[in-house]
Amino acid sequence: MKLAEPPSLPSDEPLPADWYTSPDIYARERRAIFADAWQILGRLDQLEESGRYLCVNLAGASVFAICDGDGAIGAFRNICRHQKLPLLENGGGQCERLRCRYHGWTYDLTGAFITAPPPSMPKDAEAPEHHLTRIAHAVWRGLVFVNPDPDGVAPEAMLNEAFGAAAPDPREFAGEIALDLDCNWKLVMEQSLARGAGMLMAWPSLLVERAHGKMVLHQIVPRSFQRTRIVSRLYLADG
Repeated sequence: MKLAEPPSLPSDEPLPADWYTSPDIYARERRAIFADAWQILGRLDQLEESGRYLCVNLAGASVFAICDGDGAIGAFRNICRHQKLPLLENGGGQCERLRCRYHGWTYDLTGAFITAPPPSMPKDAEAPEHHLTRIAHAVWRGLVFVNPDPDGVAPEAMLNEAFGAAAPDPREFAGEIALDLDCNWKLVMEQSLARGAGMLMAWPSLLVERAHGKMVLHQIVPRSFQRTRIVSRLYLADG
């Protein structure tokens, strides 16, 4: 059964309480908001060597980016094409090939299918449907963004418009910290924006806070309808 989308509300009215507690509402938000949204996967300097990868779950979509042998970055859904099981655990690492630990399907660093054990080897091994599913990616200010929609329009113009002079400088990066909260992602966004001065937002879940020579880029990552991760990246002017 296809779920109906939530009704629209006047902008000056608060959201209904169940929009913060309902798994059905969260499932709709994943489709309506995050299925074609640009989100940060990680920093470019984490993917500068052949085989280096980052795997992240972004609003229910498990995705990864990897540096191939020519130094180019590719982004993919974290799904083996054999039986739709995950290839990688969340986090970073380095490998020479991508091999599914369940049934041994193996891919090169460009996502192309290479081989599989005889019992599961496809007859048409060179068919494109056996290659990993690519998604869109873009690099902005030393950060790697991904979009589950492979035809997503590059986010550079949107981010520059949202942040302007407050955009991060990768040369000033000083560190990052992740915090998990037992609450809905919209509550985190609302409380952050309520702080007012010095807080800028890029749709749907990226915030910049700048004051006194410091800048913090907050990434709000929905993990479930009642679980949210905040990844805060700190930038310090003049070292």
